[in-house]
Amino acid sequence: VKAEASFWWPYLRLLPTREEMSVPYFLEDEALERILNGSMMVHAVRQQQHERRVTYDKIVAAMLKNHSFFMQHAAAFSLERYEWAWAILESRSIWWKEANEPARHLVPMLDFVNCKELER
Repeated sequence: VKAEASFWWPYLRLLPTREEMSVPYFLEDEALERILNGSMMVHAVRQQQHERRVTYDKIVAAMLKNHSFFMQHAAAFSLERYEWAWAILESRSIWWKEANEPARHLVPMLDFVNCKELER
C-alpha cells in the first residue's frame, strides 16, 4: 500500500515480480500442461491455485467488502498481489519457535545465504 514510502521499500523492491518468479504456480494452463504433462505436478499446482483462491475469497475479499481501509486500497489487495505475496512468503520464510509455538518469519536478505559467490 505504501510502496516507496514504506520503511521496507529498499528490501521489497529487490523481490522478484510475479513475472520474474519461475515457479509452476504462475504458469499459464497451456504451458503448465505442455511442460508438466503426465506428472503429478499439474494436479498439485491446480490444487494449490484453488486453495489460494478459496483462502483469498474467504479472508481478503470479505475484508474488501466490510472494512473501509481495504475498500480504499482495493487495488493493493487484488488476487494477483495476494498470490505473489503468498509465493514470496513460501519461498523466502523460515520457521522457528516463539513461546513454544512454531512461527513463520520473512527474513529480509535470507535468500542471499544460498547464493554462490561469483568467481573472479
